[in-house]
Amino acid sequence: MKKQICLLTVSVSLIFCACNDTVTPEETAFNQVEDGHLTTIVCDEAALNCGGSTFVGKGTETVTSDKLCSSDYILDVEYTPIYDNVKLLSSSATGNPTSYEELRDYIECYDEVSFVEYEILSVYSPQEAVEITGEDFFLTSTTLYLANIYYDLMNDESVDMTVNIAKVGISGSQIESDPVYLVGQKLAAPVFNIGSSWCIALPEMTYSIYTINDIEFAYHISHENIRLTDDSLENLDMNLQTSEEFVVTSTVNNPVNYTQKSTIADLSEFIREDWSKRGYRLLNFDAVVDFDIQSGEAEVIDNAVLE
Repeated sequence: MKKQICLLTVSVSLIFCACNDTVTPEETAFNQVEDGHLTTIVCDEAALNCGGSTFVGKGTETVTSDKLCSSDYILDVEYTPIYDNVKLLSSSATGNPTSYEELRDYIECYDEVSFVEYEILSVYSPQEAVEITGEDFFLTSTTLYLANIYYDLMNDESVDMTVNIAKVGISGSQIESDPVYLVGQKLAAPVFNIGSSWCIALPEMTYSIYTINDIEFAYHISHENIRLTDDSLENLDMNLQTSEEFVVTSTVNNPVNYTQKSTIADLSEFIREDWSKRGYRLLNFDAVVDFDIQSGEAEVIDNAVLE
């Protein structure tokens, strides 16, 4: 039997891939990054609040201090928005956790976890989304996207997996500061396994990915209270410039709000180390069964509705 696939970015009275019982994760060997992938970078601390750091894995290259800490690494991007004058909704997301420490308690109920990068390939029409999932809310409040998971940041390796991702928001109403996606946008988010289903289910840990002069940066979308910090990772919480805080993507009157800037290298290192200490089991993408996503074989699992 083919695996059900459920990848959901959740906000405001929408579906949530959660569990009812607390599950203690098994202790398991953690995949460490090879030493050959480590590059040490020392920056002038006076420049953009950027200090010494270690970049780990994923396309790591030696970068001189004046490059990383210069204005060459400030986000400067322009999109062609397709919507305007949409109704803005407030976000309740995953029960309004007040910190990252509180948010990660939600992770413990999942069988396996990973943190991945993915790209939006296309957007389904509301009718197509209903045919694929059997869910009527795609006619009124939610958009279904075809996406490609292309990198597993926990295991520091490329993957190639085509999936459906559902996100609250349509042409007429969207979550404030978290607009609908455009084709071509790249993002990073946690992936979890519940039995035979896979979910992206923590909107508080969703990031936009931008490559700026050959370095990948992760910009945290909204949820300012979920802040990652680690004194040993200077580029986990970088100085976010005022010009980077709000970016118009798909919707003129609903710019995305970025609340924290990190290098993908430091973000993924933090998550690998933190989650391994807690004994989370790593998701194995090689075990995922192929499926025909266009024909509706990928089904949304039963979901609880957030109040």
